[in-house]
Amino acid sequence: MLAESREVLCCGVAACELAARHLARSLGRVGRRARFVGDTGVALADALLALGQGDAVVIFQPGRELSELTVLVERARAVGARSSSSPTN
Repeated sequence: MLAESREVLCCGVAACELAARHLARSLGRVGRRARFVGDTGVALADALLALGQGDAVVIFQPGRELSELTVLVERARAVGARSSSSPTN
């Protein structure tokens, strides 16, 4: 999924932020377009505007569900992006 993507959006909030930042940075170092987002609430909307078809979304999810992550997955589906979630405790 990541190898075929136009850009990778790495999302992580709270304790998951570090892992998402690390993935975005690592992908950038090997020549892949990647960016990190850790925003919640209304601020998340700005990051979702740039999401498009052919993009991939990797979600590092905390131990509890966040409504923002549901919105992110729904937006990814709506624009034709692929998504993957990794629960972390």
